[in-house]
Amino acid sequence: MENLRSEEREELYKRLEEAVGRTAAEMLIGAIEQLIARETARALSDHLRALHEVVERILEGHERTRETLTRLIEAQTQMGERVGQLAEAQLRTEERIERLEAAVAQLAHAQARTEELVKQLAEAQARTEERLARLEAIVEELAQAQARTEERVTRLEAIVEQLVQAQARAEERLERLEATVAQLAHTQARTEELVKQLAEAQARTEERVTQLEATVAQLAHTQARTEELVKQLAEAQARTEERVTQLEATVAQLAHTQARTEELVKQLAEAQARTEERVTQLEATVAQLAHAQARTEELVKQLAEAQARTEERVTQLEATVAQLAHAQARTEELVKQLAEAQARTEERVTQLEATVAQLAHAQARTEELVKQLAEAQARTEERVTQLEATVAQLAHAQARTEELVKQLAEAQARTEERVGRLEELTAQLARGQAELREAMKALAEEQTRIQRELRHLAKQVGGLSETLGADLEDLAYIVLHDVLKREFGWEVGPLERTFQRWNDRLEEINVFGRATDPARPGRVIWIVGEAKYNLTIREVDRFAKLVERARKHLIGEIFPVCFCRRARPEVQEHVRKLGLRLVFSYGRLI
Repeated sequence: MENLRSEEREELYKRLEEAVGRTAAEMLIGAIEQLIARETARALSDHLRALHEVVERILEGHERTRETLTRLIEAQTQMGERVGQLAEAQLRTEERIERLEAAVAQLAHAQARTEELVKQLAEAQARTEERLARLEAIVEELAQAQARTEERVTRLEAIVEQLVQAQARAEERLERLEATVAQLAHTQARTEELVKQLAEAQARTEERVTQLEATVAQLAHTQARTEELVKQLAEAQARTEERVTQLEATVAQLAHTQARTEELVKQLAEAQARTEERVTQLEATVAQLAHAQARTEELVKQLAEAQARTEERVTQLEATVAQLAHAQARTEELVKQLAEAQARTEERVTQLEATVAQLAHAQARTEELVKQLAEAQARTEERVTQLEATVAQLAHAQARTEELVKQLAEAQARTEERVGRLEELTAQLARGQAELREAMKALAEEQTRIQRELRHLAKQVGGLSETLGADLEDLAYIVLHDVLKREFGWEVGPLERTFQRWNDRLEEINVFGRATDPARPGRVIWIVGEAKYNLTIREVDRFAKLVERARKHLIGEIFPVCFCRRARPEVQEHVRKLGLRLVFSYGRLI
């Protein structure tokens, strides 16, 4: 049989050295090599090869056992660290719970104060509502009186508006009657005095009405703020109760979670005890394995000694074959015993592997429990954090509630003060309303008298306006005739007021006539004019539209001209802008 290869020899030597030591390994390697080298005992070589395989399996089992123990130790160390972290987290949880209990106690005390303030506020609110009920009745009466007053004021405003319009018409007509306004000025002075008195009375009425509206608006605004504050207080109270309910539920959940945590810790302790027990068993098994290994080494040592004796006997082989056979029998017996010991070792290794597997499985369960416990602890800490945040928010909301209640109490005090002032103002308003009715009665009588005088004045102004308008048109015929002759050399025919029917519509023209230009004898020129005492932009625009209609119905050249006593600069500019001509009563052409 060939010798062991170098790599096999080194590998076998390394394993034997780790298992039995260098000396024994060298002896075993030497013995194995010598036995293999000597091919005189094939059966012995086969047994030694089997022994080599057995030793390799022992070494492999030993290596696996050592790796398993290493993993077990590492897992145990990690589990110890996790348990330590869990214990620290539990301490932090208990500390937070203590702080939370203190915060809940403070919150309960603050809630009691809030309830007391709300009770006081409810009593004050009841008093305020009673006063407001009385005030609403008074305000309702005042509102009815005010409605009647407003109705009268509305009628008065309509009358005043009519007066204003009549006054505007009167002023417009009076501007055209500057030469004959002596008597009218005297009447107008009386009218202005009456209107001034009426305006002063109206201003006083409006001032009183404005004060009344401001007072009622302030009362409504104050009431709205009071209702808003009470609404906010009710909402804050509802939120407080909701948060307290959530806090109670959270505390109950925390207690339940704590119970589960304690149960998991208890299970973890039991699992740890079982793990320690299994580790103790494993240590005993490992000790037994070491003892068996020692016996194996002893057997190997005996084998080495037997091998030495075998070598000695092999030297004397020729002479002592019988002794060699006897020694071979003993060697076979030893190998048999070694095989039996190996079988027992393998059985114990198998048991050890099963134990280690069970321990690994238990360790996995322990790690899973620790992981679940860590997750539960994390959830507990998260819930405690949320509970702390909720308590902090509740405390903050409670502070805001107390502040709102304080503000509401102050606002209630101010409301009561304002209600008192409003009652006084309401009494004053009632007195003012009576005075206003008297003033309105007097004002109505005065208004009736003013209307009579204004109707009489309107008749007088209408007559004067018609007289002055006719005089102005007569003046326009003369002045325009001279101006057109002087400026353009036209031959102007008779000018007159006329009515023209265009498109079934009767058009009135103040100044209308024909003219001819000697420079253009075959050309017909139509004079279309408007005579006004005081020309305005509105009248110029109306006349421009009339001119446009005349251009559509008159054949020939249209000469549009405005005649007036006076016109403001902007009116003159507007006339030029529209392409019209302007002649003043004193003969100036623009």
